[in-house]
Amino acid sequence: MRFLLIGRNGQLGWELHRTFMTLGDVVAIDYPEVDLARADDLRELVRTVKPDILLNPAAYTNVDRAESESELAHKVNAVAPAVLAEEMKKLGGALIHYSTDYVFDGTKGISYTEQDTSNPINVYGVSKLAGEQAVHGVGGITLTFRTSWVYSLRVGGFVSKVLGWARQQEVMRIVDDQTGSPTWARMLAEATAHVIARGGDDTLAYLQQHCGLYHLAGSGAASRYEWAREVIERGAGELLVNSIDADGTKAGFDLELIRLMRKISSIPVIASGGAGRVADFPPAVQAGADAVLAASVFHDGELTVGDVKHELASAGISVR
Repeated sequence: MRFLLIGRNGQLGWELHRTFMTLGDVVAIDYPEVDLARADDLRELVRTVKPDILLNPAAYTNVDRAESESELAHKVNAVAPAVLAEEMKKLGGALIHYSTDYVFDGTKGISYTEQDTSNPINVYGVSKLAGEQAVHGVGGITLTFRTSWVYSLRVGGFVSKVLGWARQQEVMRIVDDQTGSPTWARMLAEATAHVIARGGDDTLAYLQQHCGLYHLAGSGAASRYEWAREVIERGAGELLVNSIDADGTKAGFDLELIRLMRKISSIPVIASGGAGRVADFPPAVQAGADAVLAASVFHDGELTVGDVKHELASAGISVR
């Protein structure tokens, strides 16, 4: 089995690379080796590598900057996935594409399912939804996984930022009116590998039977403030963490009160669409904290799939 991974240096891409190296030949690239905004470069890449399965965790993810760089966000998040889907369809291979809970407006108040109507409220969400729709429109063998608040210990992620702030500041101000389902990148990579492995000796036929859109994220929900508090309490000792609204105004510090202020609902793990339930997660805050501790133990060492599953089991995460 030959895999093409685009976006190897991102949080999810890095974990996908490590995981899929045990499953076959992996060609893993990132910018500037390929520019997602250049459609012709993408076509040439896929035609040269000729993968059986293409993994695309790459995206334009700067939510705020996308408001002023909408054209670039659209090229990377909408046009590029369509090009990849077209090229994989020509090869008879499969595309596994990753999307986001930002395709929703967050007003539902409970977890979203795949059947809920999308309604993005910013350029980033609009561009990611356009990518989903483009991939679906092309057809072929495609699976799109919507996920939420992906994290790892990689530099630039939320957890590493919080730990960095903890070393530099006595008081942190974290928004508490943004809520999501923190999803460990390693768990997401393992779940993806598990889906592919279920195909056995005829992976592409299996994936073709289960094409579609799936929600794949940690269950439960946490505000940014709650998540930061948990990271700090488990990984950085004593630190005062103050909550604020997204607009920068000061909010209350009572966790129970903060839980009532959630505005953006979480999305659940795979629950429909034919592929079956992939994993069971404990509540997101607890799982996130345990996963951080597990990841920190092995962060600088080499991991096997067995090591990962052992650590997931230790964190209370069961992978079937």
